[in-house]
Order: sequence, then structure tokens, then C-alpha cells
Amino acid sequence: MTIVDRCTGWIEGWWAAACAAHDAAYGAQTGRAAADAQLFHDVAASLPEWAAAHPALAIVGAAASTAVAGVMWLGVRFFGGPFYRQGRRDKR
Repeated sequence: MTIVDRCTGWIEGWWAAACAAHDAAYGAQTGRAAADAQLFHDVAASLPEWAAAHPALAIVGAAASTAVAGVMWLGVRFFGGPFYRQGRRDKR
């Protein structure tokens, strides 16, 4: 069994694709602030499966996604610097 860690330092969830894109942006050194803002946007725009499957729960799912996005954004802004710098070293 292969364990994939798309969300470094964070639990895997419905936002995993956003984490993978964020990691790719850090590796490509496209700009840390822009990558972090895109992570917030992507996570906030994502919906958990239970909300997507039940349209009546879409508002609750959107609120959950926005809350998760805010916490993740704070985490990458406070603790993401070493990971961003690591991406820069990997490109040399």
C-alpha cells in the first residue's frame, strides 16, 4: 500500500487536489504568496463529497470548505517558509 502525502503537515481530505497544486507551485517557485492565496481559493471552492451528493447541504459544505481554507492558509503563511525555500534549493 502506497501512502500519498498531498497535504504536508495536514490531514488528507476532499481538498487533496488543492494541496497537490500548492506543492507543485512551491516546487516551481511561482511565488509563495500567490501559491498560498491559490490554495485558499481552491480549498474554499471545493466541496466535500457529502455536500456535493446532497444539494441541500451545499451551504454547510461551502462553509466547511471556507473554514478549512482559512486554517490552511494561516498554516502555510506561518509555517510554509522552510518548505518554499526547500523547493528553491531543489531547483539548483
